[in-house]
Amino acid sequence: MQTIFVKQALQSKTFLADLKIDPFALDSSHWDLRSSAVNRALTNLEAVEEVLVIPEAHFELLLQPVLNCVRDLWPSIVSWLDFFHPMHHNGTQRMQRTPLETVTCLISSLFTLKGSLPDLFADTPRIYRLLFDLLVRFDVYFDMPRMSAMLHKCVGRLGYAVLGYALWTPNKDLEGGETMQMENRTEDLAVLHALLEVVRYRRRFLYRRIASQAHILLRHFVLRGGAIGDDNNLHNQLELLRGLANRFVPIYDCPREVVLRLVQITQEILTVAGGPAIALTAITALHAMWRSSGDRRSLVWSLRAGVLPAILTLRGVQPIRHAANSLGTISLGAMSVDVLRALDSSGRALDIAGGLLGLDDKPLDKKIQAEVNQNLRDRIALIRSLYKKTCAYGQCTSTVEQARATLRRCSCQTVCYCCKQCQRRDWFTHWRACRENQVIGTVGDITPLDAHFLMLCGRARLRSIVPDVLAEISRLPVAIPDVPLCFHVGLEFSVIPPVIAEVRVTGASDTPEAMPETS
Repeated sequence: MQTIFVKQALQSKTFLADLKIDPFALDSSHWDLRSSAVNRALTNLEAVEEVLVIPEAHFELLLQPVLNCVRDLWPSIVSWLDFFHPMHHNGTQRMQRTPLETVTCLISSLFTLKGSLPDLFADTPRIYRLLFDLLVRFDVYFDMPRMSAMLHKCVGRLGYAVLGYALWTPNKDLEGGETMQMENRTEDLAVLHALLEVVRYRRRFLYRRIASQAHILLRHFVLRGGAIGDDNNLHNQLELLRGLANRFVPIYDCPREVVLRLVQITQEILTVAGGPAIALTAITALHAMWRSSGDRRSLVWSLRAGVLPAILTLRGVQPIRHAANSLGTISLGAMSVDVLRALDSSGRALDIAGGLLGLDDKPLDKKIQAEVNQNLRDRIALIRSLYKKTCAYGQCTSTVEQARATLRRCSCQTVCYCCKQCQRRDWFTHWRACRENQVIGTVGDITPLDAHFLMLCGRARLRSIVPDVLAEISRLPVAIPDVPLCFHVGLEFSVIPPVIAEVRVTGASDTPEAMPETS
């Protein structure tokens, strides 16, 4: 009986008639949110929100009447939502009369109809701005802790609407209609422009807001008596941040404070009951930032903040591939001097191989784990012995503090000098090593320091695998010449430990073909 009454009400021309007034055509006296016309419109909006939450048992019977009602009143509903939106009232005395819960819940409920009413959403970018403004500034609009319970509910609805519907383009089903399918979804590019417009196209600011709000949710709702609360709000917030970095709005220079907040969240919730699942989401968000970054700064910041022990702990608690992927990215980045220094400072670099997975998604063999860990030890030891931040001139008269303030690295990357005078005076001693350690040429985006380090790693690796190199040479089908032959030995550094990629003859030692190639 109640379902039939709701259906008849939706089909009535007088139902929700108070919404048909244009709120922005009213005089200024209505902006105090106290007039009878405003109160009646608010009551109508509350009725719409209740109707949109259709019970599953009555879904088929009420869906089409609801869609017809929303389509008829769509411009009026959006206008009144804009009128009541806190962006117009924040910082004024009427802010306390703003119906935050009604506005948030109704906007979120409307987005569940995006698959059924795609044309309305495509023609109304304003509805996206209303949603994303609430998402980015909910900590500004809600007075905590007084409004904590309301905020908890509203943030849950916002996360559900954004991650489930707003960011995606509806997919067409086989019958030609439009439905909101969760698999094979594609991002709605027009929506992404609306999201960036809300933050004035400041992508770094967007990251900061989402990360800051995640920290607020952690403080106010998640950690309760040493256990994780029974809600998904923090998970949704971190999932949104992962989606921004991985797919929607990637940036190449992620803010340092965002990285540090994610590491802090991971560390704080990792050891409490129910925390590893959320910690894993934070790790995947960090992993997405490492991969989209134009350099390795975000990875270095994460390692220095202590993310590696957290990942290894998570790998022991929940053996999930995402944690192994993060360890794989760290191990591949360990060819960089900055990353190795950060690993050295973390104190857990020697344990990294235990969490890696092979191509078959199984843990690495114990022998390979030992080789990977030993290779990392060798690289860190090489850095410690090579790159000392002191003036290389033995008779330098500057104090340690003075020298550190003006240190500049020589072009060979091996030594540093505090001034040009010290470099000139030390040249007679240093010139031979300087020329031997020059990198002839590089390919790709690599810093001079990393290129130099890779060259020295290659030399060290060759010395350690001389028997293997000789064995490969002995297998080559070459005749014994009158003069010694020269061989080209290529090492593959994209795997750990580096392996021999190729061994070939370049010619006799007295021919031009045997000369080293520039690469």
